[in-house]
Amino acid sequence: MPCRLDGSGSYASAAIATLLLVTLAGCCPSESKSPPAAEVFKPFSLEDDVAAADKGARAIATSNQVNFPVTSINDGTGAPWGAAEGQNDVYAAVVLPAPRGILEYRIWLFSPDQPPRPHLRDIRVVTADAEDPGGPAWRVVRSRLSKSQPFTEKVTVPPLGDAAIVGLELDRTDPNWGQHKIWGIACFSASRGDARNYLPVGTGVYIRELQMK
Repeated sequence: MPCRLDGSGSYASAAIATLLLVTLAGCCPSESKSPPAAEVFKPFSLEDDVAAADKGARAIATSNQVNFPVTSINDGTGAPWGAAEGQNDVYAAVVLPAPRGILEYRIWLFSPDQPPRPHLRDIRVVTADAEDPGGPAWRVVRSRLSKSQPFTEKVTVPPLGDAAIVGLELDRTDPNWGQHKIWGIACFSASRGDARNYLPVGTGVYIRELQMK
């Protein structure tokens, strides 16, 4: 039985411990250039997570791999969702019961194996007001991983370990921010050249959970 990602289960504790170890390891010198380090984040509680399926939010995505269903995006279990291989634009999002102005995200990363194989890299916060036949008409909202960084349309997620949590703060001064019904993340690999993951082989985009507040 999977544990819930509400900060109280053993899964959440292991995830936080993993992220702390990765952060400490990042203090050692390295010759390779890495993306800016993310702050250490805890998961949102079920009470605060408006994107949870238990709150009536419905997950949507461009596609999914076999055994990595779309419902895993917000079901609270930590089971991963994964997009099909390819170079097309990819999104993972939730349709909220009513429009809301989202302030922050929490993203649980999928980086299996040792050494870790991070399956998420360049992302953008996206929002829309309706599900169209060809997919939502996305608008990008600037965001940042750390308060020490500027808000940007594209954010590069650091190559952290499995179940590590990164947080995104949304720019409330962005003209696209506001009360919207659909919120998510997108990797515009086809239209804007975003990098999908850190893998030497394979183009999958995966996450374990997407939380919002």
